[in-house]
Amino acid sequence: MAAKKKLFHNKPPKRTSVEKQLARAVKNYNARLTAAIKSGRIRADQAPDKASAKEIKESLRMLDAKTRSKNLKKIIRELESFRAKTQNIVKTEGGVEITQWQYKQAQRLMREAQAEAKKAKQRKAEAERKVKLIEGIPTENAQAWTDQTAVSKPLRARSWEKFKQKFRSLTKQARHAWAIYRENLRFTIEHYCYQPYVRAALSLLEQISNDELAAHYAKGQNFVHINWWYVDVNRDEALSRYTIDDFRSVLGLRETYSGEGGKEFWENA
Repeated sequence: MAAKKKLFHNKPPKRTSVEKQLARAVKNYNARLTAAIKSGRIRADQAPDKASAKEIKESLRMLDAKTRSKNLKKIIRELESFRAKTQNIVKTEGGVEITQWQYKQAQRLMREAQAEAKKAKQRKAEAERKVKLIEGIPTENAQAWTDQTAVSKPLRARSWEKFKQKFRSLTKQARHAWAIYRENLRFTIEHYCYQPYVRAALSLLEQISNDELAAHYAKGQNFVHINWWYVDVNRDEALSRYTIDDFRSVLGLRETYSGEGGKEFWENA
């Protein structure tokens, strides 16, 4: 009698070739950074942060495979460029001393973040052209979330802490602006949604791509109702329910909900 095959196993998925390259690049970068600090070439208060392969991959998790791979390869090149000749100390416009490597990174990230902002304006303009008019009056509000987010300028920061804060923000903005929107959306759901609905809302959010978030936001759908910020600790069940309905609508799902603490079943509409 043939042995039964296991239906489930706990083995993690195999790393792709680019993920293996990332792990190696992170390890070598961290080693060079540690050596530079120990040798006195870079002071601890001038040093860039250590890298984490896990955090890098997580920050790109919701991008499509092609964009994710492209970003990973770019980050690998960045890490590999941290060498003795790019570890020289320079001053920013704000008077903060950083490595030449960080300075060049900030300049490049600024260009990429501005390009992302330009794309957002183009998406908004395209959405506005598609809005139906009744006697010249728009029937819906076309918008672009990134219009509301000013591009960070770390090179103008006047302290090391401010530089680090703005640099991290700029890194997110440049890699994919809608990844930031997703983070903010997830935070809002976790902290302000009616608690029994949090799990269902987050489960649906994970099924929506960043591009879909951008496209629907441009049509006026921001998924979170501002009233959440003003409710008491019990949260507002109806407002939270609206967000779940928004997510279901985007995904084309209908739902059978068994009530508080019960299971949710999602089906194609």
